[in-house]
Amino acid sequence: MQDETNYQISSDDFLQREMLKSSEEQRFEQLKADFANEYDISSKAGQSGQGDVFFARHKSTLKWYVLKKPKTEETDFEQEARFVLSLGKHPNLIYTYSLIEKNDTKFLVMEYIGPRPHSVEENVQGDTLAAELQYYPHGFPTQQALLWAIDLCRGMEYLYSQKGFQGHNDLKPDNLFITQEGVLKIGDFGLVNRRGGTVGYRPQEWKREQGQQRDIYSFGIVFYEMLNGPKNPHNPTIYGGESISKEMTEQQYLDWGAIDKSNYSTILHKCLAPQVQDRYTSFADLRHGLEQAFIALKGDLRPRTYEVQPLTAYECAERGRGWAVLHEEEQAVTCYTHAIELNPKDADAYYNRGVALRALKRYEEAIASYDK
Repeated sequence: MQDETNYQISSDDFLQREMLKSSEEQRFEQLKADFANEYDISSKAGQSGQGDVFFARHKSTLKWYVLKKPKTEETDFEQEARFVLSLGKHPNLIYTYSLIEKNDTKFLVMEYIGPRPHSVEENVQGDTLAAELQYYPHGFPTQQALLWAIDLCRGMEYLYSQKGFQGHNDLKPDNLFITQEGVLKIGDFGLVNRRGGTVGYRPQEWKREQGQQRDIYSFGIVFYEMLNGPKNPHNPTIYGGESISKEMTEQQYLDWGAIDKSNYSTILHKCLAPQVQDRYTSFADLRHGLEQAFIALKGDLRPRTYEVQPLTAYECAERGRGWAVLHEEEQAVTCYTHAIELNPKDADAYYNRGVALRALKRYEEAIASYDK
């Protein structure tokens, strides 16, 4: 009788899995059909913390992009979209081209990072730092760890220079990407200016505080893993389970003995200090310490480009499209106008600017833009 019951449960589980698989396949085929006029959707890349991610090749430009579909509340996704569309093209951030809408579902169109030379998978968005760490179980070479840590600081400095930015709130190896050229980029902005984070990377004050020193704590955990391999510096014998459910402070679980044995333990201590006021005050301050460590190691600092890059006409037009989806027509008009200044022959930009102007009831300007 027990065997029959177990068989029935196993059969039910199998049927549920098959039905779920079939449903997912149907949704994917529908997605491919929805985008058929503009993109070839090749595969599902995986999941970010806040949505499903797909690879897509633009039919006209033949360039690869990443499409992100939300799984959070639409208002949260739109908040993320507004934030990433307002950012410049910084070399240490995953760039977002646009926001598009298909069948009442919005998708972010993001930069695709090609696979790293040692990647064994096809269809991966470059390598995340987490994937890179699998090749280095004892940590990256010190020089490389310092360079990527400096890249991370530069990206965070830029983010904190933006009006209204209060925190990334989910810095971890899965949300950091390494380009084919070996540059680190920050991605997944789904928790920007929201309280949240990942257990093992967030500080004890994560429910009540935002700001640089919260993100600096998360940086400290990531930097420890860069130096020592993919092992979180929390003591595995007491970290997790019952204690976490009782909301005990996460610093209690840090394995300070392991941290003390690590290279650059002084920097790690100043990132991971239990009291916020004892941490670095800013990512600029932290970067200065890292640069001094690199100079002490190598004698000089390898030059890198950290300036925000100007947008192309295509990128400006795509930004305009994204703002239009959000019904931010003033922003859309500004972007389309900039696209036209860069490429006066862009007929689509004139037309789309006219649509945005019409939505603003600026009819004469709309007609003039249509006429172009």
